[in-house]
Amino acid sequence: MSSHRQGLNVVTALILLAAVVVTSLLPPSAFSVRAQDDGDVASEPSRFPVEIAVDGRYFLFDREIPVLPAALTEIGTQDELVILAETAEGPYPRLFLAADAQAGPVARYLPEIPVGPDGAPLTANACLSQPAEFGDLASGEEVYAYAGPEADVPRDGLEIIATTDQNFTVYANTQQQPSRELFVDTGSGVFRFVLLDDQGRPGVLGDTLQFGGVSFTFGGNQADTVDPGTLTPVGCAGPYQLSAPSDQVAAGAVNQLYATVDARVFAYSAEGGTPASLAPTAPETGEVPPIQPAGDDGTATDEEVSTPEPVLQETAAPITEETAAPVIQEATAAPPETPTTEPAPAEQPATPPVDQPAPAQAVSGELPLEVSVDGARFGLDRTVPIALPGLEQIGDDGGVLLFAAPGGPPWDRVYGAVDAAAAQAGRYLAEQPIGANGAPSGEGACLAETANFTLLDVGGLLYVYAGPEPDLTPDGLQSVFQTSDGQPVYAETPNQPFPELYISTDGVLSRFIALDDRGVPGTFGDTVMFNGQSYTFDREATGEVDPNLLARAGCVGPFSVRVDP
Repeated sequence: MSSHRQGLNVVTALILLAAVVVTSLLPPSAFSVRAQDDGDVASEPSRFPVEIAVDGRYFLFDREIPVLPAALTEIGTQDELVILAETAEGPYPRLFLAADAQAGPVARYLPEIPVGPDGAPLTANACLSQPAEFGDLASGEEVYAYAGPEADVPRDGLEIIATTDQNFTVYANTQQQPSRELFVDTGSGVFRFVLLDDQGRPGVLGDTLQFGGVSFTFGGNQADTVDPGTLTPVGCAGPYQLSAPSDQVAAGAVNQLYATVDARVFAYSAEGGTPASLAPTAPETGEVPPIQPAGDDGTATDEEVSTPEPVLQETAAPITEETAAPVIQEATAAPPETPTTEPAPAEQPATPPVDQPAPAQAVSGELPLEVSVDGARFGLDRTVPIALPGLEQIGDDGGVLLFAAPGGPPWDRVYGAVDAAAAQAGRYLAEQPIGANGAPSGEGACLAETANFTLLDVGGLLYVYAGPEPDLTPDGLQSVFQTSDGQPVYAETPNQPFPELYISTDGVLSRFIALDDRGVPGTFGDTVMFNGQSYTFDREATGEVDPNLLARAGCVGPFSVRVDP
């Protein structure tokens, strides 16, 4: 076979791994959107109930949103409303209600007790305002509380009203006076802030609050009197954490709730002393009991509960093996300050385009793409910070000193540097991975084959799973995002676009590499080395070649290589 033909198949196999073994998750921008005026916070809220129950779980009204119902899946009906979700099967991270499944409008509902993919309640940073990356935002005499990231409100339906001291752009619906929400674009994400009333409450926390099918009555701000050590988180009211006395949580039913909004702790007591159960329950008929809708001003009627202000995360599901990876929500450390001057309006899309990142820890030209030691070949993956004196020098290839952990051969990876005192070294992964019998073999599993994650989608930039990260640790990384269940997502620096992202699951740090506009992992250039030969990128050939008809040859970096048999 010719080297060109072989090279085509090698590179094709790499792309097939990314495109076939893992499947893409459509970003939220795939939904059609309407202008903000069509999806106002209190736009005819009486058509939607404040609370619904589906599959034994309760969901609270959030807001009407510009989502095309056709992009969702119908899972049931309530009265004359259609219940929609992003997936046909639960557990659902959020739900939608529409009067007309084809034309809308659509109301967004957030879970009162968020759960993971296994259906178990989330225990850390379950609510969208967590972690509290921003403090309050003041605009004139009005104060707004941080309510988490917002991905569904298009900025072309809003107006720029100011910038912060950090040059963050502030958007609002100027037809509302005062605006019920402010949206702050930090350049790396859009974050929502909700107007507080004269008692410091966001709209979701009115004189009454619905939780678990039970109405709770407001009891004031008790931040100075309640002991946080006696409370346990139980769920969320919109984007804000709800806690209850630990003894009630242990009993599985609560009649006292505490809602946390920044430094405020608002108390609520169950009406009539009837507790809300923390166990999943649902009416026997599957119907949701009638609940008084919210009033026209977006607050509850005298008889019932308040209508939440809007908040939404970008993602549909937390990341696990063999499940869709989340479109993850961003976190940033710098809080916005009081808006100052008004900048010139700038046209921005709902989902800003993302530049292609530079490869992680760009490899110095001093390091070759391939090294060999004792007849075994290793391909350059990336450079990593590592203490070479703690390793064993195993050889020298063309002036590159090679190191490995004691105990080999065989080695699954080696490290190369031109100076033994260097703080960083090139990490080279075995082209013939160690098989089940302990010997190097082209049939051995490459790192990216150790689990089956879907692609991560971050603002339109896709990241492919590249296996467990053997050298970096969360302590040496920076938390730059969080998943919907509060899991931190790490990068090496806070600068976007991120070349690589990392997620720690059950003590394993999983690595994801950004794909370039060709679909090629960013750690590759136009040329790769394999078995002593250079191969140049030709094209993506997904669909042209059946990988099952090709022979496994080994690995280039963490990805599988296949060749003509």
